Amino acid sequence: MTNSKLNNPGIIYFVQEKDLLGYSIPNYVKIGLVKDNEIGRSGEDRKDEHQTGNPRPLYIAHSITTKASVSKLESLIHQKLSLHRHRGEWFVKPNGEIVHFIKESNLINEQLQDQLKNDLKIEELNSQVSSGKITKPSSEAQDIHNELLRVIKEKKEIETQKKIIELKLRLLSGSSNNSIEGVFQWISKRESQRFDARNFEKENPELFEKYAEESQSSIFRIQKVNATINKEYIEELNSKISHLGSSEKSTKIERSNEAEDLHREWLTLHSQQQPLDLKKENLINRLKILCGNNSGIKNICSWNRSIIKKIKKNDLLDLEEIMVKKYLVKINSSSSIVLNPFRAYKFN
Repeated sequence: MTNSKLNNPGIIYFVQEKDLLGYSIPNYVKIGLVKDNEIGRSGEDRKDEHQTGNPRPLYIAHSITTKASVSKLESLIHQKLSLHRHRGEWFVKPNGEIVHFIKESNLINEQLQDQLKNDLKIEELNSQVSSGKITKPSSEAQDIHNELLRVIKEKKEIETQKKIIELKLRLLSGSSNNSIEGVFQWISKRESQRFDARNFEKENPELFEKYAEESQSSIFRIQKVNATINKEYIEELNSKISHLGSSEKSTKIERSNEAEDLHREWLTLHSQQQPLDLKKENLINRLKILCGNNSGIKNICSWNRSIIKKIKKNDLLDLEEIMVKKYLVKINSSSSIVLNPFRAYKFN
């Protein structure tokens, strides 16, 4: 099969514990990966690594071989099982059984492998320059578009519900910069700089032509997308948050039952979003294949691919530093909340 970043096969392994002394065994399973390009390594090797420091023997309860991207498969499995995720790659088995995890993982793997041929075709089409022609929609393209709009709407509704939960949790924290133990924390980004390539090109066209490098541009857009959300309610919650006081120091407060319930609801939505994300990607790829070398399908989508010139700061090492500094734009420090995509505590 053609080498591709999309074609990165490997193995998903499910590691469990057993006890030789008659003690009760924790209800955990580790779901990890081994890539094919990790020469000489296997699921058994990974199991042996995890054995260090663990008094109970570990064993591989199940493994799944994939021809698709094993990293993507692992990420999708972790998202789908997020309600059962304890920490990192460790999951709590429902009713002490691993069957549900294996079933969901096999389903995702089948979907990824079914898409692989299309993914590789898309990668090939993506590297071409589109013709500029807009084709008439076939009945197949119309059906795909209708299904895609439905999926996008459902996905947007879930994302909106997740956003509302995040805002409610911020209100529960009691301060504009507090976090809730086990539920969410603040992630800070330091002040940085970016290179203003657009102004550099505008003010120095000759230098731009000399130093810029050609790059493939690919822009795909779906038409008739309705992006309506529960805007008024979100604005109301944001307004309440803006009136919260700010602590001198960010504090991690204790988790309440209400916070746990909201977190559980968020994790459920996060899990429900996974198949929609994958289905959206599949439907878009089917439309891209119907586009072929064309620039779009009338009233359905556009897919413009062209060769453009781009310039980065590192392309200008030959120029004087003062010249480059003129186009460095300050990006202020910022912070945002990140909800844990797992539960480090037991739900009531």
